[in-house]
Amino acid sequence: MHKAKYSGVFIFALLMLNASFCLALQLEVSKVKSFPGREVTVNITVSDYNQENIAGTVFTLTYNSTFLTLRNISSNHFGNFLNQWSLVDPAPDPLPDTSVTVGGITYTRPLAHAVGTSQVMVAAARIKGGQPAVLMTFTFMINDVAGISDNVIPLSIQPSVVSDTSAGYKASGEQVPILYGMVEGETDPALAYPAYSPATVSGYIDATETFQDDDEDGMDDSWEIRYFADTETADALTDFDGDHYTDLQEFLNSVANLTDPNGADFVPNVANAAGGVGYNNPNTSKAFWNLMLPVLIHQHEKKQPQKNSP
Repeated sequence: MHKAKYSGVFIFALLMLNASFCLALQLEVSKVKSFPGREVTVNITVSDYNQENIAGTVFTLTYNSTFLTLRNISSNHFGNFLNQWSLVDPAPDPLPDTSVTVGGITYTRPLAHAVGTSQVMVAAARIKGGQPAVLMTFTFMINDVAGISDNVIPLSIQPSVVSDTSAGYKASGEQVPILYGMVEGETDPALAYPAYSPATVSGYIDATETFQDDDEDGMDDSWEIRYFADTETADALTDFDGDHYTDLQEFLNSVANLTDPNGADFVPNVANAAGGVGYNNPNTSKAFWNLMLPVLIHQHEKKQPQKNSP
């Protein structure tokens, strides 16, 4: 098996030295369908818990960099340094720094990555353990290049080989476990941060979908027919389910594999929770029109032809 190997990568050594090993979890890469030229999000999910709390992770995600461009990596589970300190009770006073600089790079969150050829190595940690449904989210652009529409692009998780001697690893490199837990109240470092070697399930981005939009409303015709049975019901301005996301926005969110704040997929005939990408706040709109309506009326009156006095 090919394994990524990097030196000088920012690794959170506290969680990774003298760790004990157990096998209990499963890490899965999501499977996504979309079109060339679109951004998509790929989730790394954790399942098969047995009361384990996840406090750290180190892994390498492999992908085809000809077909995909990595745009962003995010994680609500690991958050940023500021909300990490909020997990401590009582909170430190004064609060520690909310950023750290390593190798000339300033980090505001406890998540670092190094991009290689068709792979990215990721390391992240948090102060207290937790049980995330989604460990991490990767955003990719599907490159519109020759041959892309014939491809299903595999994505897989592999163990990483770390050779950062400043973090306590051998210069020749050491393979590290993928997940690290945290046992509350345990003072022995060898027991406090158990290492998990989860089963991994590969995913993919299916770029064989073709985009056809005969009515030129920005939505794929097959998607409209799937939800509305025709291509006339919806257009770029309609909101079929009345949830303050236009049907076009629901289409864009769905092909990007986004979910609403409650974790539900975007579909145009089932109302989604407020506050997601592209949400049109009705209160904001009402306030805008209450402000603008007198102005518009005044402008309209100014444009009316003046009648001659009798």
